[in-house]
Amino acid sequence: MNPNPGVSEQEKEQYELKGAAPAESTPSLIMLSEIDAFIAFGAQLAQTTRHELRIYSNHLDPAFYAAPIFLDACSSCARASARVNIQILIRHAASLQGNDHPLVRLQQRLSDKIKIRALPLDFDPENIFKLEREFMLGDTDKVLLQHDHHIFDGFVNLDDRPTVKNLQHRFASLWNHGEPIASIQRLGI
Repeated sequence: MNPNPGVSEQEKEQYELKGAAPAESTPSLIMLSEIDAFIAFGAQLAQTTRHELRIYSNHLDPAFYAAPIFLDACSSCARASARVNIQILIRHAASLQGNDHPLVRLQQRLSDKIKIRALPLDFDPENIFKLEREFMLGDTDKVLLQHDHHIFDGFVNLDDRPTVKNLQHRFASLWNHGEPIASIQRLGI
């Protein structure tokens, strides 16, 4: 007997991934507690996004954001349609200074589709939003959230319009304060 009647056998296979467990109360909610689960579901979220992928991160942790499966999913997302828009906002631009981050290299190759900004050093998002959490939003319904950027603990929900709407509002506000990162911009010659 299936303990979660809202979950198909195919979906159950996803939960067998170490660090991923379905929430009992909401069939589309999957609790994450391991880096491998974040990478797998982050890649799935990016791969299934059709219009807008938004990422807020403190420093684009390479353990997650440089994983080949995640990078391939972002590349596929960016190339899937002429109307796809990927926005990446980081809190600490210094983490990318002199760093050859694979996601930055992807952005440099696909600069018309992928934009990266950083919050100014003097900007304190804590006054507006509590942002020790990192998140990824896909279109208007998909969310992956990491409660604390130091610990891989959070959730993914591929059907959560209310949470996505709330986080999109926060992201848009922060994006408007963000600035291009000069050290990673390629010169168009």
